[in-house]
Amino acid sequence: VNTLGTSDTSKPALISTKNTRFQLNKETVPPHLQLSEAGTVIHFDELAVENESRLTDCSAVLGESLPARGRLYWEAIVDRCEAYRIGVANSITTRSSSLGKNRTSWCMRYYATPAGHMYEFLHNGASHDVLITDFPARVGVFVNCDIGQLSFFNAQSGQLLHTFQHQFTGFVCPAFIIEQPGFLTVCTGAELPEFAKCS
Repeated sequence: VNTLGTSDTSKPALISTKNTRFQLNKETVPPHLQLSEAGTVIHFDELAVENESRLTDCSAVLGESLPARGRLYWEAIVDRCEAYRIGVANSITTRSSSLGKNRTSWCMRYYATPAGHMYEFLHNGASHDVLITDFPARVGVFVNCDIGQLSFFNAQSGQLLHTFQHQFTGFVCPAFIIEQPGFLTVCTGAELPEFAKCS
């Protein structure tokens, strides 16, 4: 109730945020991984699985569903991990699906080999191998829903690593898999960098 009397109806205003913010879903964290209290660091502890002869659970840790509108950007910092996947899944993707192996998920996969660093960009079982000379310890993920693109960047140098073309609808989920011991820190709320704006 307006105690000062009647007034004209106000005009609706569109409120938007410039930064993408989400939390990781604790219920999607596999038993061999730990999630920090703040919910931003995923840790694969080698001691936690040393008695297992082979790790078979490579389920994705999923972020909250984000509306597939506008431009979404976040980064992941990887530390001491020799195999991981960073990507995006449609909200209909099941957690047990292998990230990048179906038509509802896309990812960058990194793994170390005796010959060097290997980078694959996976979607629906198809692999695009890319020669990357600088090791990207900080990976930027940019979903441009306006033009139907998902791009991965070396967030330190601004180098475009790969782009998928896909018109996202509904909701998308950030997705992360750590296949070897190490740490992965999810950074949300970052401003969209100039190198992504120009892509």
